Amino acid sequence: MTEARVSQRLNKMQRLQMLEQALKDKAPQTYLKLKTSGRIESFLEKHDEEMMESFYRAYGEAYYQILLKNGDKGKTEQALELEQIEKFNDAVATWKDFRDPEDSKTTIKK
Repeated sequence: MTEARVSQRLNKMQRLQMLEQALKDKAPQTYLKLKTSGRIESFLEKHDEEMMESFYRAYGEAYYQILLKNGDKGKTEQALELEQIEKFNDAVATWKDFRDPEDSKTTIKK
């Protein structure tokens, strides 16, 4: 649970660094292409924006459902906090899943 709580507190700069590292690690050709063309910053900014939009959308839906179900304020606050952490981590996991296009991989055929 500690890891989830830490990830929830990431600021924008930390999220951009996290996304950049994931791109470097998982899609090195794409990273290099964006870096050399000078488009890496705009790519990361847009990706972060889309990631946060997906988080807010998913959390908003869950938030509404939790408020409808729970009458106990303490349980509601706890459920909202846990749901927020879960939705944020889901968004991060989804949006860090980079892959190079298949045609960018060099293969040697014999």
